[in-house]
Amino acid sequence: MKKEEKILLGLIGVGALIGIYALYRKNKNEEKSGFNDDGIKVAQFDLINNTSIQQKINLFDAFGGSSNPNVEVSPSFNFMNNSIRSNPKYVNSFNINVTTKNTSKENGTLTGLTPTIVTLTSNQTSMPITKICQDASGNGSTQVFYPIISEFQFRENIATFNTKDLVLDGNCYLNYTINPNTIVRLTMNYYDKSYIDAIHEQQLRVQQQQNTAQDNKHQVKTKKKKRKFLWFNI
Repeated sequence: MKKEEKILLGLIGVGALIGIYALYRKNKNEEKSGFNDDGIKVAQFDLINNTSIQQKINLFDAFGGSSNPNVEVSPSFNFMNNSIRSNPKYVNSFNINVTTKNTSKENGTLTGLTPTIVTLTSNQTSMPITKICQDASGNGSTQVFYPIISEFQFRENIATFNTKDLVLDGNCYLNYTINPNTIVRLTMNYYDKSYIDAIHEQQLRVQQQQNTAQDNKHQVKTKKKKRKFLWFNI
């Protein structure tokens, strides 16, 4: 074999080893992280209160389907509610972005959005989101999520809700209050239950493989000890 061919084969071998090691590191990192951002989804809704008084609205009431006709929702919750019934959602967080309506009137109707964010009459970003649940026995429970507003942010019209323990499966829904003449853009960051189940199954398979490898390693050590013992008794 020529010298050039040997060098080429050597380089191919090194490249293959590097590729195998990179794949091994990728799999190890995935095993450690469990969840990653690849499976996260985003849904966005505009909640519009065109009235001059506060309005309460139920969010993601998958089975009740109750709504407040005084609050316009765009797009409708119908598609998301149908999805929740078949594939529950693990909600990581909510983000809100608030604007107010121009209160000058023409023919008794609002003229539209102000061109810039205005000072809110009552700070919408401080409004909590309440989770309301009811079990099969009719027993109810509530949990309140409060907005997180960074002291370093320069815009007063945005806030985040940390809801990592929130599961929307139709047994619970959310209730939220919207100030007069206000639009809240609600962004939901979530995982489908099917994705979570797939991750758990993957973790279980990895754990089973690790346990099997550990058992095989233990069996090999035991056989070696037996061989040493037999050799000393000959």
